[in-house]
Amino acid sequence: MARVVYVYAGPGTDPASIIQTVGTFSSLPLSVDSIRKIGHEKICTGEWVADGALIVMPEGADRLYAQYLSGAGNQCIRTFVAQGGRFRFLCWGLLWNGKNFLYPENTCRNNRPQRVGLLPWAAGGACSRPL
Repeated sequence: MARVVYVYAGPGTDPASIIQTVGTFSSLPLSVDSIRKIGHEKICTGEWVADGALIVMPEGADRLYAQYLSGAGNQCIRTFVAQGGRFRFLCWGLLWNGKNFLYPENTCRNNRPQRVGLLPWAAGGACSRPL
């Protein structure tokens, strides 16, 4: 069975971050057969789980991550990890993995629950203006 590194390239991701992430993982000496971009549709259906070795979430925007991955997408990622799959997160992807996400009071969105939640702590960040 093929072992694939999947890089999320769906709504919410930054195109430059996708290019950099694919380029970085392509240059590493990994024991995988290929590196492929994956959209939210396939993440949500779980079509990638059988041949996935790693899924990578590059920098992105939380509202679109939440809109397209909450529910089925996050559950497929959790199941993949529970079955021994690997998950790497960059920039926003790291914040997407906290049990909760806390912005400073009265700045952006507080305590948004629509995340993968693999990390046991609350992730936090700053926001310069309300979104």
